[in-house]
Amino acid sequence: MTKKVLLQLLFVFFCFFIVDNVSAACTTSELNTLKQLAYNINFSYELHDDTYNEDHRYYFDVLATNVSEDFYIRVSNGLYFSYDNSDNGNLLIPQLTEGRAYYFEIYTSSKTNCADTKLVTKTIELPYYNDYSQREECVGIEDFDLCQRYYGGYIKSEEYFLEQIEKYKDSLNHVEDPEENPDETIIDQFIEIYTSNLIISIPVTIVFIGIIVFIVVKIILNKRKVKIKI
Repeated sequence: MTKKVLLQLLFVFFCFFIVDNVSAACTTSELNTLKQLAYNINFSYELHDDTYNEDHRYYFDVLATNVSEDFYIRVSNGLYFSYDNSDNGNLLIPQLTEGRAYYFEIYTSSKTNCADTKLVTKTIELPYYNDYSQREECVGIEDFDLCQRYYGGYIKSEEYFLEQIEKYKDSLNHVEDPEENPDETIIDQFIEIYTSNLIISIPVTIVFIGIIVFIVVKIILNKRKVKIKI
């Protein structure tokens, strides 16, 4: 093999090598497309079951949808999930503890030309599950804060829970309809204003009565004058 032929073969080899690397490069267009697809990955959560751990903390399952083989997901607690862990793009991330915020970092997989590139981070704040919501005392008052399934506050004891339930039910029983007897309401308000301002109310009342008496007397005198003329 001559030197000329050897150089030609080397030239062809390097040309294939360069073309192969150029075609495998991550382009801006591909990266933007992958970012858009990553934003379409949605996360939702559901209570794992009605059991809790030794610290009386409940678990939630997080479901990621629209996951393709172009991505893998890293969770802030150290878990790692790829498309192979999913069911046709629906990825279940199980048993995450209630009351915590979790971060889900979406990376490109080796199936793309932009492998291991972090595209977006999504956050889910898991609520606290309120096991008091299943109590018999909550039947009919499910809208009350302490009876809601996911309550953001802290119920310190059963005694406190029962006490607040009783107060809430009492408040429902004592709600007054302001339009039930509007005349009585107006009269009561007038009496309250009058009696609370006697220093002003009494002189005004005397003047008002005096004006009425004066008008009545004048009318009577005018009638008498008319009779005399006739």
